[in-house]
Amino acid sequence: MKSVETENKPASIPDAVDAAKKADVVVLFVGELAGMTGEASSRSTIDLPGDQMKLIDAVVATKKPVVLVLESGRPLDIRWAPDKVSAIVQAWFLGVEAGNAIAHTLLGDASPSGRLALSWPRSIGEIPTYYNHKNTGRPIAPDRWHTGYLDQSPTPLYPFGFGLTYTRFSYTNLKIESPMISSDGTLRVSAEIENTGKREGTEVVQLYVHDQVAPTSRPVRELKGFERVTLVPGAHKTVEFSVNANDLGSYDPSMHWIVPKGTYDVWVAPDAASGIQGTSELQ
Repeated sequence: MKSVETENKPASIPDAVDAAKKADVVVLFVGELAGMTGEASSRSTIDLPGDQMKLIDAVVATKKPVVLVLESGRPLDIRWAPDKVSAIVQAWFLGVEAGNAIAHTLLGDASPSGRLALSWPRSIGEIPTYYNHKNTGRPIAPDRWHTGYLDQSPTPLYPFGFGLTYTRFSYTNLKIESPMISSDGTLRVSAEIENTGKREGTEVVQLYVHDQVAPTSRPVRELKGFERVTLVPGAHKTVEFSVNANDLGSYDPSMHWIVPKGTYDVWVAPDAASGIQGTSELQ
């Protein structure tokens, strides 16, 4: 008969390694406790708390495929993860149906379609990082006198709007149906989205714009629309966006809302760091 002490012994890293060795695939839950996020819950780092990295390294060393499920209220430093694990599921802090939702996703009963509502930093030194930053005027280059860091890439680990699913989508045939628009006109853009994978999935198609020249510095990209598209394998759909010219405007140095004339870059994209690009002229 096992003693009470043995029955209640907390799980250890060796226990996790033993379990991993017996498994075909390891689902490893890591992250923060719920009380570590929210008001009066700031942390000085975004590392995984405690001995979780020791646990991860020990389990990964078994050479079994690892699916990392990250539960947290903020982005954490997981720049090591793409090289160590087979898949990453960012679960955040879900409600009472969290177990069922995560299980349905991992088993393929549901196809993920969530997208990041933030830019995911590589490390705490990259914070703040956000997709709609202003142009620095300094190009990214390998020498130290250009924009970036000495010890890591200047880009986020995962960009705003990013998210994977169980299939793949292609973006083609960008059409800007209003290459010349008036200050009271409408920017109309379309692109063809195709499911090039082997199962049904949902893509979140995003529209970004950038005013090349304005009285004040403008963000390198601004999200102006998105549409969720569900397609079976081999299916395609033309996704259309319409943006009023007034919504392309910005405040001038005197804080008056204006719609600057000139060239606007336009992207239809799966996230804020990629996509197919064209231009439109505001007269």
